[in-house]
Amino acid sequence: MLSYCRSDVDILHRCCMVFREQFMEIANVDPFRYVTIASACMATYRSGHIQDNSIAMVLVHGYSHGKQFSPDVIRWLDYISFAEKLKILHSLNGKDERKIGGNFVDGYCEENITVYLYQACFFHGCTV
Repeated sequence: MLSYCRSDVDILHRCCMVFREQFMEIANVDPFRYVTIASACMATYRSGHIQDNSIAMVLVHGYSHGKQFSPDVIRWLDYISFAEKLKILHSLNGKDERKIGGNFVDGYCEENITVYLYQACFFHGCTV
């Protein structure tokens, strides 16, 4: 079994090296610098096929906000907003996350001046 596994790894290694050499020869991009084949192809497109000042460029890391958010938090805030008929600002519908007292909050409602935190101590490491 050990010799089979070693042989399998050796075959995979050789195939990856051939793939890398061919990809770099054709596209001049190292595919193993990217997580997915799609991102390697996009890098090839950006580096070799887009002319300067011709179209808008998509940022390498996209246009997402700098702060991370949980999909569970967004669903919860959207539910509270719907159920209580309030406009709760969060990282996807507001301009940015709100920072209150030096801490980022998950949601904020200006109508009733309420801060919303979803399992804050677990996610943010606070001691409250």
